[in-house]
Amino acid sequence: MSGSRRCVTTNGSACFSIRHRDGGGRRRYRANDLAWITGLVMLRETGMSIADIRVIADVSRRDGTEAERLALFEEHRLRVVEQLERTTRHLAAIDRKIAAYRQVVVEGERTTWN
Repeated sequence: MSGSRRCVTTNGSACFSIRHRDGGGRRRYRANDLAWITGLVMLRETGMSIADIRVIADVSRRDGTEAERLALFEEHRLRVVEQLERTTRHLAAIDRKIAAYRQVVVEGERTTWN
């Protein structure tokens, strides 16, 4: 089996290794590979930059980096909470607009029938 590095970045920086291939040379993903990929997708979907994902991947490959990993995740959590609060404020503004337009539409319908 050959060991290949798979990248999720455009510059060739590998975030995980795939060392398992079937007889036809196709990659075989194990449960821990899929869990790692799922984690990377989650980080990206929560707004983590590719550069920060690379850092996470790098420190995760080294033993004794738990404190550094904790700090990285705590920093990211703060950014996610800030984004969530911002999104919640925007959603409230959208809800107010919807309520205002519903009122206009309902009043317009009442006027039309009178």
